[in-house]
Amino acid sequence: MKVAVIGNSHLAAFKLGWGLISEEYPTIEATFFGSPANTLHRLEVEDDRLTTRDQKLNKSLIWTSGGLDSIGPDYDRYVLVGMGFSFPHLMAILRHHRPVQYYRGGDEALISDACLDEAMEQTLSDSTAVRTIDKIRRITDAPITYFPNPFQTTECQTKEDFWGLEDARDRMMTFYRAGIARLLDPFCSVVEQPEHTLASPFFTQPEFARDAVKLKRGMKAMYEENDYAHMNDVFGAHALRKVIGGLTP
Repeated sequence: MKVAVIGNSHLAAFKLGWGLISEEYPTIEATFFGSPANTLHRLEVEDDRLTTRDQKLNKSLIWTSGGLDSIGPDYDRYVLVGMGFSFPHLMAILRHHRPVQYYRGGDEALISDACLDEAMEQTLSDSTAVRTIDKIRRITDAPITYFPNPFQTTECQTKEDFWGLEDARDRMMTFYRAGIARLLDPFCSVVEQPEHTLASPFFTQPEFARDAVKLKRGMKAMYEENDYAHMNDVFGAHALRKVIGGLTP
């Protein structure tokens, strides 16, 4: 089975994780296509392929894939990783904007509940993940599996106070789950992170962020200790095992 694995910075954990477990799956040929942040939104559909005129994205595709500068329609399955569809992205709205019930007297701008709902909607519906799923559907009918951004580790609660807003967490998790059902489920299979990697319904266990590596050429540059969003190769291996368990020829 030929599988294209496409993602943003979170692809690093998957790419390194595949190195740990690839021998367990001799019938699977995985090719990785990645680029940090939201740069994958610059992919374009051209001649039944996903390609780009952006030089930085082009170079990133080449080195992550081992020489390919575009993504073709000839894979048996497409696995998408991260790219902005996430519960942490919804929570991050509260960094600078909050309805009155979540306001704690800081510098955040006050917004209405309707404004918060619209911001959450745009965060999910306009994510690079949703855009890329649509582009893949324009070049192939092959099955697509999507693995959302992982939850941040429990340690993130010491970094920004909004993580402690329990009512906000519940509200945004409900919106996130509804977004999966509405924006993803009709178009792809969603595989969420393995339960044993979670510390709670909202957070990942800290051990899975230890020594996380950036998606940069050489795959040696590590994230700072106060980065709680990116996971390591062990997490990537666990996630891939769960993804592969749901694949069918």
